Amino acid sequence: MNRRVIRLILAAGALLALTLPGAPKTAHPPPYRLHPLAGDAFTPPPILESDFGGDYARVAYVPVAESDQVAQSLLSAIPMPPQQDLIFENAGKKLKYVAAGDLSKPAKMIFVFVHGLGDDRWQGTHEKLFGGSFARLRRLLAENDAIYLAPDFSGYGREAAAQVAALIADYAGRSPGAMVFVGCLSLGGKVCWRLAEDAGEASPLRGILVFSAPVDRGLLKHVATPPVSVYLSIGTKDAFTGWKTEDAFFRDVKTAAPDYPIRLTIFDNGEHATAMRLTDWVAVLNWMLAQGETSNKSVAAGIASKPPCPRPRPDAGRATTSHCGTP
Repeated sequence: MNRRVIRLILAAGALLALTLPGAPKTAHPPPYRLHPLAGDAFTPPPILESDFGGDYARVAYVPVAESDQVAQSLLSAIPMPPQQDLIFENAGKKLKYVAAGDLSKPAKMIFVFVHGLGDDRWQGTHEKLFGGSFARLRRLLAENDAIYLAPDFSGYGREAAAQVAALIADYAGRSPGAMVFVGCLSLGGKVCWRLAEDAGEASPLRGILVFSAPVDRGLLKHVATPPVSVYLSIGTKDAFTGWKTEDAFFRDVKTAAPDYPIRLTIFDNGEHATAMRLTDWVAVLNWMLAQGETSNKSVAAGIASKPPCPRPRPDAGRATTSHCGTP
């Protein structure tokens, strides 16, 4: 038997093995998700009301003293990840920023924090601020092979958004395939909205987290395009912006595009910083990661495809269940 015949027989056998029931299949790596920090005592606040399949939640208040105690426990149990104060040069300008995590290798995920009015890049590095929320986030990302960035920027308009976008592009270019998420606090929310509305199909941006900040109804013009996930959170006693306005905006987005990836968490009796203090980073970012895997699939087909399930507005009182029965 010559070599050519032998090769044909072997090839046919391999093809038959692949088509037979029970034949071994190529293993695909599991999707990237954040694993909780071992030793972190943070407990998500109890949910008082849930609707829209879990996309809408009203949660109970947790005292600041309790958060501070959990933060101190976190700081004692888990060391701070490597952190550097760096300068990014772009278009003839220098941008100072803080980076936490292992910068020697490509990141599996990139998170950018945009500070509020009167602060700078260091706001996102305080270990005990907001119940240790930044401390928890930085450690969580470092433990999951992700990178945390906290930049300075110029104002809160288009120039600021362009500066943050350039920094994102630089890091995303060195971490191919890494999803990017941007969290914006208070007035910094204006930067988040601009980034989301400017993101095209090729953008690595997969989600924005808007804490205690006004909404931008301009998003309603983009609900038919490949979406950037949106997470909104606010306290009912926030003096900077009203929770009812956010509630109405969330419902309007769900009316225009029922399948658009947007979530709203309302913190009962929460003040301006409560939303940041009580955020469950693992749950929110893992939800966004899951959405990001399918973000290239347009949700246009789901827009106004059927009348939205009627739900009460805030002025109609609080409902503990969906108006439609099953959320």
